[in-house]
Amino acid sequence: MQVTSQPPETAAQAPAAATAPFEAGIQLYDLPKPAGDRDLVSDVRGMLLDSGVSEDVLAACYDGNRFIKSAQGRNSVVQRVEINRFLQLALINHPDTIDLRAQFLPTSTISSWSDIVEKKVAPFIAENKLLV
Repeated sequence: MQVTSQPPETAAQAPAAATAPFEAGIQLYDLPKPAGDRDLVSDVRGMLLDSGVSEDVLAACYDGNRFIKSAQGRNSVVQRVEINRFLQLALINHPDTIDLRAQFLPTSTISSWSDIVEKKVAPFIAENKLLV
């Protein structure tokens, strides 16, 4: 049996099926926000405020965050991805958040995701003063 060594594929040589998910993600990111689509940036800000995070802390830590800024004006699917990044970073330094962080599943509905943020994540962030 003869074994030949071939150079790894370059991105240009990769089969279309292998790159299709990435292309779809890029296209989704740039889709306009449809009429009636939820503004998750505003929703989560309100949840944090209602949970006890002060307006000053939100202005400094939420409104100015690069992931939140990137999410503004985008469709709710993209907003959820960017807000998840923000929330994961807020939670990661606390020792008791692995179970909480594991609940950020991209396959869940936006409604169930929103419930988790409202009932578990926002209160935990506020109680533990994780936005600094």
